[in-house]
Amino acid sequence: MVKRTTRKPSKRQQAIYRRRRIMAAVLLVVALALCGGIVFGVISVVRGMAGGEQSRSQATNSQSAAKSGGESSDDQASQSASPSSSKSPKKTAGIPDCTAADVDLSLTAQSAVVGVGGSVTFKAAIDHQSDQDCLIDSSTSGLVLTISSGAEEVWRSNVCPADSNLLLLNGNDKYIQSIVWNTNSSGSKCVADANLPKVNAGTYTARVSLRDAPKAESDQLSVTVQ
Repeated sequence: MVKRTTRKPSKRQQAIYRRRRIMAAVLLVVALALCGGIVFGVISVVRGMAGGEQSRSQATNSQSAAKSGGESSDDQASQSASPSSSKSPKKTAGIPDCTAADVDLSLTAQSAVVGVGGSVTFKAAIDHQSDQDCLIDSSTSGLVLTISSGAEEVWRSNVCPADSNLLLLNGNDKYIQSIVWNTNSSGSKCVADANLPKVNAGTYTARVSLRDAPKAESDQLSVTVQ
């Protein structure tokens, strides 16, 4: 039987083995670090994407809420700014219409002479003179300007209907309304102003009155068309 002898590695070989083991350990540590970095990076990217989606979702929800809130505020402001829907405010308030005893009407013209086809701007003034509060309709249907030639009515501001514009007068209130006459003549039917015939040269009289109180009227004012 042949006895085998075990050869001990030399010191040089032992040093080589140690270096190899150290290198292997270093490589293993580096590989583990790289793997850990990659995993951490992937997790960070996933978290970032999830956070971005959540932020966008929150921003979208915030914008929707802000828009809804803005629309709600606009609706409330619109409702607050809207006038009363009462069709008969004077009856609801219990305030009577103004009569000739409550107001004094006067009329002035921007010019007492106007050319044929021209325009005259009148100013109708209403002075409240009683202790009682009262209502007037200051629209062209309620505050009526009448142009006449002798006994014949030539033009009236209320031939075409207009929405009521009720005003409350009290104390020493004074209201002034401008009304324009384009030196034309109107009939009994509402016709566009541009389609009305022009009056001839001559002297005409103007007066203003309250439709709801015919006795409340101004003095006559002469206007010459030439």
